[in-house]
Amino acid sequence: EETLAIYDMKFLNNNLSIDKIHSSRYPHSLGLFYTAITSFLGFDVNDAEYKVMGLAAYGNSRYLTKFLEIVSFSKEKGLTLDMDYFDFSPGALFPYTAKFIEVFGPPAPPSKLYAEKFTSISEVNSDMDLLNYANIACSAQECLTSIVKDIFSAFSKKNHQTPILFSGGVALNTKTNSTILKDNRLLISPDPGDGGSSLGAASAVRYLYTGNLTEFTNPYLGYDLSRDLVPTLLSKFTNLKYKKFESEDSLCQTAVDLISSGHVIGWAQGRSEFGPRALGTRSILADPSKKETQLYVNQAVKFREPFRPFAPAVMEDYISTLFDVQGLDFSYHNSPYYYMLSILPVKKQAYDVIPACIHVDGTCRVQIVSQRSNKLFYNLINKFYLQSGVPALLNTSFNLRGEPIVNTSKDAISTFSKSGMHSLFLNDFLISKI
Repeated sequence: EETLAIYDMKFLNNNLSIDKIHSSRYPHSLGLFYTAITSFLGFDVNDAEYKVMGLAAYGNSRYLTKFLEIVSFSKEKGLTLDMDYFDFSPGALFPYTAKFIEVFGPPAPPSKLYAEKFTSISEVNSDMDLLNYANIACSAQECLTSIVKDIFSAFSKKNHQTPILFSGGVALNTKTNSTILKDNRLLISPDPGDGGSSLGAASAVRYLYTGNLTEFTNPYLGYDLSRDLVPTLLSKFTNLKYKKFESEDSLCQTAVDLISSGHVIGWAQGRSEFGPRALGTRSILADPSKKETQLYVNQAVKFREPFRPFAPAVMEDYISTLFDVQGLDFSYHNSPYYYMLSILPVKKQAYDVIPACIHVDGTCRVQIVSQRSNKLFYNLINKFYLQSGVPALLNTSFNLRGEPIVNTSKDAISTFSKSGMHSLFLNDFLISKI
């Protein structure tokens, strides 16, 4: 099982070559290490690792030294996990051992019993058990980042002129990515985990037959809603009404008017995104300038833990206005920042502009939106900016807790009908509840 891989990309005589620099394999795997932490903290394995990353911001790194003793890296030996602390065998009840519990304390209960009871660092600090869970999450996150940084330092070259390809499930860790991006230009697939292997396989086959590698131009490769008959689908939902728009301009303006008035909307347009991030075609959108939006969307719309942060989808011309981007390069196509694959620290003025999207550690998991990347979504955000002065929208995946992101029109209508969303924009239709 390959959970982390780094490749060097070079152009020689107009030909692109890709050379593997480093990879990690079972059982000495950073991905499996993070999975063990996920299980220990009461979250669902292979599903909720991103919740550990969110929880980490509420703790401190008191266990970092210990984690770096049991997870280590050297250029000579590679990545090594002390297997006295882990058990990844198929029959293991848990991926951690009694020795792990001896050092870090008893495992957390199922996360729903504790992770839905706090929204602030002060609440965490007042509960010693909760603080311990947050400290374990924070320490594990910093350990992961430290090891990945060491790997890049050992194998990558300074001042790389061509991007380094980073893949494996670990490449979905936005906090780690933000550290690596300070010294490297990275290319990360919108789905760097197992699902993204299909892109690599297709590209490899094309290369074998033609000698050319496919250029990846956008992540919108999935199901196309234009094939669905929306009025026919809506006839089965007696509690919904709909209106059809004749132009993209009127569609976007109506959406902006509703968002500006406090509505949380579903936005399902065209082809779905490839990968786990909603990038503006299967999204739930809201006004990021109202702090209370964060809690409402978490609890009333998505029915999930209140501490979870949201991403701002930001027009590319305003990234440096809201975020500290000193020393970072956004100029190359397919930068991870276009796919919500890294975080940025916010500037002071961002707290007045997008408070609903700022995590407790003062960062945002940003999606840069350009006309090139998604013209319709860019136009929607631009209209919102012209009306409100806010060049961003709160963007989260169009799904409810425990469910996949919607794919078809039927999925979108069904999810909308049982959530706290106020309106649904499905291609050129506005769907409302009666």
